[in-house]
Amino acid sequence: TIDTAANAVYGFIKNAGGLSGRAPAGGIVTFFYARFNRTFADFGVWNQIAVQPLTTFAAGTDVGGYVSFGGPSQSTEAVEVYVGISLISIAQAQTNLDAAIAVGETFDDVLAVATETWAATLAVASVQGGTQQDQIRFYTALYHAHLAPTQYTEVGPDGTQIYLGFDNEVHTLQPNADGSPREYVSDLSIWDIYRTQAPLLSLVRPDVTGDLVNSMVLMFEQGGNIPKWALANFETNCMTAQHSALIITDAVLKG
Repeated sequence: TIDTAANAVYGFIKNAGGLSGRAPAGGIVTFFYARFNRTFADFGVWNQIAVQPLTTFAAGTDVGGYVSFGGPSQSTEAVEVYVGISLISIAQAQTNLDAAIAVGETFDDVLAVATETWAATLAVASVQGGTQQDQIRFYTALYHAHLAPTQYTEVGPDGTQIYLGFDNEVHTLQPNADGSPREYVSDLSIWDIYRTQAPLLSLVRPDVTGDLVNSMVLMFEQGGNIPKWALANFETNCMTAQHSALIITDAVLKG
């Protein structure tokens, strides 16, 4: 759907790849809400048959939409688009977006926050010695170690945190015992990480490890089994054994 009054485009897509295609729905349905900083000069939708100018809605398989913003003579302002996503609904995607990026914030504002956040994240470790290239390799690896698991927590009513569970129901995420917020995480390539990334995070980011372990427990409670290779809100069952038990045990032993 193209909302010309709000300068927004929203809808959903279904990802059905090698793993995502194993979802109960035949793929992972992801809702999105995209907000633009400029007025649309032109717009339309398309399907497998034709392009439909000045049309605001399309449904079906292999459909999409387009917007344009006029030529340089009309404006030299850069086009910026801010996108919120959700596993729950389009309205939830908009709520997530508004909570993360307020109307009026710019790309530079978001960049500044992201830069500060990553600087603080990588500051969990400090290394000395070696060459500059060695240190670049170290911090690049540390950065990669923080790219997963994926946070699936969404913004609930009155500042609560919610998530779509393995039972396909929306749940409220309870805070930690000290009142600090938790994150619900997924996309757990457990067979690959139980002897590499997971032990590292348990040392340098025990908070992330806590979120990981608590999320696996919730997956067990709502899905009926401890996860092997969790993706979004379902189990892919693409690995053998129960390596998640090793991650949980390691976390418990490290306190």
